[in-house]
Amino acid sequence: ELVQSMLWAREQGDELLQHAGLLTLLAWVQKESERAVRLRDIHKQKSREAIGRAMEYMEANFKGKCTLEEVAAYVHLSPVYFHGIFRKAVGRTPYEYVTRLRVEEAKRLLLTGSMSMADISEACGFSSQSYFNHSFKHRVGVTPGEYRRGVLAGYFSENAILNDTRSKKEDIK
Repeated sequence: ELVQSMLWAREQGDELLQHAGLLTLLAWVQKESERAVRLRDIHKQKSREAIGRAMEYMEANFKGKCTLEEVAAYVHLSPVYFHGIFRKAVGRTPYEYVTRLRVEEAKRLLLTGSMSMADISEACGFSSQSYFNHSFKHRVGVTPGEYRRGVLAGYFSENAILNDTRSKKEDIK
C-alpha cells in the first residue's frame, strides 16, 4: 500500500508526498530491524537457559543412559537443534560432555582403589567395560588400570615420600 502511494506521488510529481512515503518506509524498516534484534536476543537468551538446564541435567544423570534425545526433550528442543547450539556454546557435543563427566567420575573412583574396573564402568554409566577402557584411554592417555597403578604408585612410592620429605626440609630452611 505504501509503495503504491509512493508510485502515485511520483506520477503526480509530488516531491513532498514522495519524501513522506520514503520516510514512512524507512521508519518501518527500522522498526522491523529493531524487532528482529529483540527476537534474536530473546532466542539467544532462551538458548543459553536451555544449555544451562541441559548441563545440569547431564551432570545429575550421566551415570544413567543420558541420551541426546532425553536431554533435548528435557529442554524442549529437537535433538538436532539442541546438538548444534550445545556444540557451538560449549565447544563439544553433548555426547562428549557426558563422556567427560563419566571419565572424571571414573578417575575419582579409581583413586579409592577398592572398586573393580567392571563396577567402576557400570557406576559411571559406560555401556561396557571395553568401552569404558577405550573412552578413558582416549581422553586420559592411559588405561584405567594404568591410571590407578600410576596414581597409587605416585602417592605411595618411596621416591614420592623421600621427595615430599626433602621438599618439606627445604621449606624449613
